[in-house]
Amino acid sequence: MKKTLKIASIVLGVAILSLSTMTGCVPDPLPEYESGYFRYAVSTEDDGSKKAYLIGLTELGEQQKILVYPEYIDQIKVYGLGYHRQSIWYLEEVLDFESANLEKLFLPTNPKESDHPNAYLPNGVEVTWNLDRDNYGGIRQCKAAVWGYNYYVQFVKPYESNLTNYIANVSYMYNYAGAENEGYYWVDSYDEAVITFIPPDPERLGYLFGGWYKEPACITPWNFETDKTGELIVLDGSHGDYDTYEGTYLYAKWVRNS
Repeated sequence: MKKTLKIASIVLGVAILSLSTMTGCVPDPLPEYESGYFRYAVSTEDDGSKKAYLIGLTELGEQQKILVYPEYIDQIKVYGLGYHRQSIWYLEEVLDFESANLEKLFLPTNPKESDHPNAYLPNGVEVTWNLDRDNYGGIRQCKAAVWGYNYYVQFVKPYESNLTNYIANVSYMYNYAGAENEGYYWVDSYDEAVITFIPPDPERLGYLFGGWYKEPACITPWNFETDKTGELIVLDGSHGDYDTYEGTYLYAKWVRNS
């Protein structure tokens, strides 16, 4: 009996020692902050530079219907949605984007260091364009994305393979030669409706933005109070409709700085 207790004590001691050793090796969570609509964590690199990762919404953020993934937050470059941290037993993801109000999260630039497998929006659509599939493995668990610039893939539920393919039928164009993203600045989707969300003004070196117009020559301004988009087209699984569909295009007007 004494021998059995001695062995049990040794085993327990080894287990405690192992646990304490493992705990000591687990890195501390990244410091967390709040700014505007988002909660975020910050990592400091060996060279002293900082990286921000969006990890959730503030109370103000939870009230919003539409949000835009920022390129910078508090002057720190945003590198992803959530981050992975090694816990004692497994690799855990620090991320909570739950919101009862959020309908769309726009990602005009792809997160650089995140596949955010649990970042799907329970009640909304994630709008991502110019998507790099190879570096975005978690996208199949999101509600929607854009392959290319204005071709949506919407998922019925996270973790399911049922898809609805349709066109992001509103395209905002930079409207000058040599513009990035093949000339696309922003994409959105409305079904014969007035546009209720106007994206942030685009920027161009040496020019001032002069509004959105219906043609490249910038003759007729788009009236966001009365003008309606075209019909939202649902695809049948092929790319045929997408190849011929025109959609609604808005063109940026530029005024050269004097």
